[in-house]
Amino acid sequence: MIIKFFVNDIIINNLSKLPEIAGLLSEENDDYLEINANGKYIVSFDPLDGSGNSVLNLSTGSIVTSNPVFSKYWQVCKTA
Repeated sequence: MIIKFFVNDIIINNLSKLPEIAGLLSEENDDYLEINANGKYIVSFDPLDGSGNSVLNLSTGSIVTSNPVFSKYWQVCKTA
């Protein structure tokens, strides 16, 4: 398994357990992952930015952002 997909699975598995999370957007997934329709936040992330550097023992990291769900705009995004 490529390390970036392993890290992606770890992040998804852990964030999915939080009731505050409405959904997840990952650079490694093609689709939005709806977690909890009543959640308050959408989390977007790049699980392993610079993953090509890992074979060279150079720095890598995760980029994560959370945004509140605004119901007025949320329905538009889900149907687009």
